[in-house]
Amino acid sequence: MKKIKRLLSVVILFIAAASLLFSACSKSDEDQMKFIVIGSASPGGVYFPLGLGIAKVITDNVEDVFARSETTGGSVMNCQKLGAGSLDMGMAMANVAHDAYEGIGSFAGDAQPVKAMFSMYPSVQHLIVSAGSDIYAVEDLAGKTVSMDTAGSGGEVVSIIILEAAGILDEVNTQNYPQLEAADALIDGTVDAVFYNLPYPSQAVEKITGAMDVRFIPIPENLFDDIYAEHPYFTFGVIPEGVYHLDSDVSSIMVGNLMLVHQEMDEDLVYDILAAIFLESSIEELLGVHNVASFFQIAQASETGIPLHPGAQRFFGR
Repeated sequence: MKKIKRLLSVVILFIAAASLLFSACSKSDEDQMKFIVIGSASPGGVYFPLGLGIAKVITDNVEDVFARSETTGGSVMNCQKLGAGSLDMGMAMANVAHDAYEGIGSFAGDAQPVKAMFSMYPSVQHLIVSAGSDIYAVEDLAGKTVSMDTAGSGGEVVSIIILEAAGILDEVNTQNYPQLEAADALIDGTVDAVFYNLPYPSQAVEKITGAMDVRFIPIPENLFDDIYAEHPYFTFGVIPEGVYHLDSDVSSIMVGNLMLVHQEMDEDLVYDILAAIFLESSIEELLGVHNVASFFQIAQASETGIPLHPGAQRFFGR
């Protein structure tokens, strides 16, 4: 009996020691782990799935780093949250990133401490109405109810710029719907038109075209020229014939999309994250998330319009 008691005592002591050792190791591992939060946007666009995909390739390929994607209002909110320190990385349209860095536009007098990590891909402004609508031009939106894209998104900023350039912003009943909800609002007649800023083809737009006949409203070159005079980071482009079953090209505005970081983010960490994202295996994985990953090319990824973070400068050899 005494032997059994001694044996039980040894076993208990062993378990207790092992538990303490495991706890110490777990605590040590946790202390070494770096947690990264990436600001994306609402479902229906590209930022949402792309944020999830980028978080996964970072977690899989950067030692002692765990990344997760956070759903946000989009570009403007991501810049604000980066500045406040509640995000480590954030996606933003190039025009919004420019304004945040310079402290103008939506950030007048409140420049944000952001730097560019890399240029992701270009996107194009979509303006869609029902095929039975009496809206044929931007100016026809006067007196109509229009979804301007998600509140706090770069798409909303571009929509405002377009209506201001057309001289009708004050005459439009503007609403803010997340992208998939905006599709539902157009389908059920709650709004007369929807703006999106997205690469094509888009899930939200295809939801609309799959449910109803639509008309894509062009942004004409003369209106673009007025916009470009004040906002030179835009380019003139088209939604091409064949996309969404279009019979001809639809002229529009294009703008780049950037991955941003806080300017104080560790230089080595930025370098390691970029090295992980631009692995051939990572690009292949991200192409399975969305085809915009085809634009993830080192040759053009450093063209950001605002200064690169030092870690990105080192990665791109700048």
